[in-house]
Amino acid sequence: MVYTVRSSMKLVVLLCLCVVYGSPRGAELDKRDGNQKVDVAAIEKSLKTDGPAQTLKTYFNCSHPDGYRLIQSGDARAIDLAAKLLEVADGCDSEMLLSSLATAIQKNPEAVLPYMKTVQRGNVNRENFCIPFIAEETPRADALAVLERSERSLRAVNKPDLQKPKQICLDEIEKYRRSMDRGQESGKNSAH
Repeated sequence: MVYTVRSSMKLVVLLCLCVVYGSPRGAELDKRDGNQKVDVAAIEKSLKTDGPAQTLKTYFNCSHPDGYRLIQSGDARAIDLAAKLLEVADGCDSEMLLSSLATAIQKNPEAVLPYMKTVQRGNVNRENFCIPFIAEETPRADALAVLERSERSLRAVNKPDLQKPKQICLDEIEKYRRSMDRGQESGKNSAH
């Protein structure tokens, strides 16, 4: 198998996602150095006192993914933090923040969509902002279910100022779905 930068990055993200979704703690979030709950206020405080790099290391990494879970929950303050941290994040952190925002679209699209312009200042692919990470090995039915949840959430957005980013994400979902169809026709499983 030939590894490219994109396929290697997918592997890193997949491993990080396995840690995030595979944790036995579920929704219970506690600090790695004690039993104190991790919440948005703690992360905001860390950002102010410790700076973005240390905040990423403490709350947003593959071995301690609680910050990603907060973003994925759709919490508006956590989404705001994600957008701020994306300005300094790279590698796995950047990919995981984007995937977490894309997951948050399924729960709170009106909190996520305003950040599309901010996020796109860098070299961020719209697909990564709009569609949660889907591994190539994901069964087609499961991948389509992820797309459907995102699409259903986006279609419910009625605020006039969010119609453009909403449509961009809907277009990205449709492109991804068509790409999956082409991949299936040629014997491949997925496009992400």
